[in-house]
Amino acid sequence: MERAAAPDCGAIGSLGFDSLGAPDEALVERLCEMAAALRAPERLQRTPAQVRGYFEACRARMRPNPFHNWNHAADVAQFAFLLLHRTGLDRCLCDEQVLGLFFGAVGHDMDHRGKSNAYEINEKTELALRHKGAAPLEAHHTELALAALAESELLDGLPAERAELTRSVVRDVIDATDMGQHTEILRECKAAFRALEELPRTFFSVSPFGGDEPARLLLKLLIKGADISNPSRPAAVAERWNERCYEEFYAEGDADRAKQRKLNPLHDRDENVIPRSSVGFIGFVVTPLFKELRKFLRAAAKMEGGEALDAAVAAEILQGLEANKQLHAERAAALAAVPASPPKAASDDAPSPLEDPCVEDEMAVVITLVAAEPVPEPKPEAGAETEAEAEPEQPEERAGEEPAVEAAAGDALGAPPDEAAPRPTEPSTNTQ
Repeated sequence: MERAAAPDCGAIGSLGFDSLGAPDEALVERLCEMAAALRAPERLQRTPAQVRGYFEACRARMRPNPFHNWNHAADVAQFAFLLLHRTGLDRCLCDEQVLGLFFGAVGHDMDHRGKSNAYEINEKTELALRHKGAAPLEAHHTELALAALAESELLDGLPAERAELTRSVVRDVIDATDMGQHTEILRECKAAFRALEELPRTFFSVSPFGGDEPARLLLKLLIKGADISNPSRPAAVAERWNERCYEEFYAEGDADRAKQRKLNPLHDRDENVIPRSSVGFIGFVVTPLFKELRKFLRAAAKMEGGEALDAAVAAEILQGLEANKQLHAERAAALAAVPASPPKAASDDAPSPLEDPCVEDEMAVVITLVAAEPVPEPKPEAGAETEAEAEPEQPEERAGEEPAVEAAAGDALGAPPDEAAPRPTEPSTNTQ
């Protein structure tokens, strides 16, 4: 029986792609089209039905969260496809890199619970206890994505070494979606890409599977760009994603308030101003990443093997980001012109780091991050001891105190909630 044509949700290579509101089945069809454009069946020696099986396995493990849902998975996968296909990287990178990035993007948020890493750790959830570390969500997503690859037998047509290399890329890119790594990955990319002029004949032959080679970092930059790409979409699409993101943020803030924990500023529905927060997120998190990608593409196009690369889509992305940033800035300015009601308590009188909606001072970022203080948990009642508190791996604490979990830099600027926890979990005197 022939399948019905999928409803149009935007061309698969367009920034106008809109996965919101599209039926689940339609998004699977679109992903199959992207896989065909990347020649995934031929590269994997699998049938289109087997490729589709992986998408179905991923879809089956997505929850109906406001933001982290199947629509988001398809949205991120489409943006990863766009970055590969329209830049020409899919013709320069090896099969394992291209397919590992694309299939990793599809499965990067499998079984997301709609709360951040910080929340999972503070709550000592089963997930946080099973996946020790600062990013239990990413560890969980990776585990499920690899299981879906095995269940669908997607890599079974490849020699063992190539199959393992593809799995390595999937692990790498899903791990990189943790916003706790954002600053470090961007810093490493800048340093590595700066040396491109010294590596004109080797970049596209460098293996991405060991060390911190530029090609491996490039894959991390691509998945990170795809994961936080919503503000580059047309305004109507970007706005709907932003609303869903803050719906999850505020639900987590409400849950933290109920537990008497200090709220991440962006999770406080009573105090946060979405347009102002959005200006900061676009200006200080998303835009610098895509500027770095544009710089890389322009440099790599002059290298042997990279002649087909095109930076035009990066410029288009940056234009979209600037347009949406200005839209939020105008809204923030309009809100700032309205007298506050009722007046805040004296302790809340400190000016917002983004009081000027068009602020371009990096110090604003520093202030915003400092505002994301550790989230203390309520002290247990006398004589009460939970199973989690008895865990042998918990660090030694002073009597009567619970361990605090730092709110993430990503959360403080408006990144998707699951990417919010800091990387280190060990006690440290380092305040950076």
